[in-house]
Formats: sequence, structure tokens, C-alpha cells
Amino acid sequence: MNANLQPSDIVILVTGAVGAGRSTFINDFLGKPDRMKVGSPSSLVTCTTRIDYEIVNSSSQRKNRLVLVDTPGFDNESKSDFEVLQEIASWIQESFPQGVGQGRIIYLHDISRDRYRSMGNTNVGVLNKSFGKTEDAYR
Repeated sequence: MNANLQPSDIVILVTGAVGAGRSTFINDFLGKPDRMKVGSPSSLVTCTTRIDYEIVNSSSQRKNRLVLVDTPGFDNESKSDFEVLQEIASWIQESFPQGVGQGRIIYLHDISRDRYRSMGNTNVGVLNKSFGKTEDAYR
């Protein structure tokens, strides 16, 4: 298990297609514009090549901490969607060997693109199973 992470943490995976703004979303949420590395807005080449996370409200007085997880994007030129899913699932298993107590997924999509790929639904379903939950648990 990652030394900083705890089984009681609430884990939020921020995922989606390359260029959807995953890292920017996390930086804006944290109020730290340079925390996660952000790529060029005009490029659809992924900037996030490995999983990174930030623990929010890490005060020792809090029972449950929020962990925002920045993930490599789908529709990636250097990795297949399957490889990205494997990487995320492996990180979850290594970081939380007893399982994630509470986990959610934020799946971002670039609204400037004309088409939404149905693969996004499949990716979310696989990620839900990585948390040990079924899709119905999130509806």
C-alpha cells in the first residue's frame, strides 16, 4: 500500500479521453494551478503518462480523507485503452490491498468533439469493478 494512503480514504478517479481536462479539473479543484502537469490546449497528445494523486483535507482530525487521482487519458497515442485500464486497476490494487472503502469516478469528455465514444461507458464499467462495485451501485 502507498504509505500515504489509508483504507478509509475516499478515492475519486478523474479519468476520460486525452484532452478532456482531467489535470486542469484537479488543479482548479485544489486551487493549485501547477499541481498536476497540464498539456497544451491545442494538442491531443497526453501529458499525464502516469498516475498521480493529491490528498485533500489531510488533517489528522479527519476520519475520511478525499484522494483525487489523475490518470492517463483514453484514446491515447502511446497506450491502448486496455493498457490504461490495467494501469489504473493495478494502482488501485497496489495502493489499497484490502480494497477501497469508498470510490467514485469522474469521467470527463471534451465537449468540443463532435462524437462521444461508447467506449467511455465500457471504461467506466471496468473501473467500477476495480473498486469492487457493480455499475448499479453508482446509479
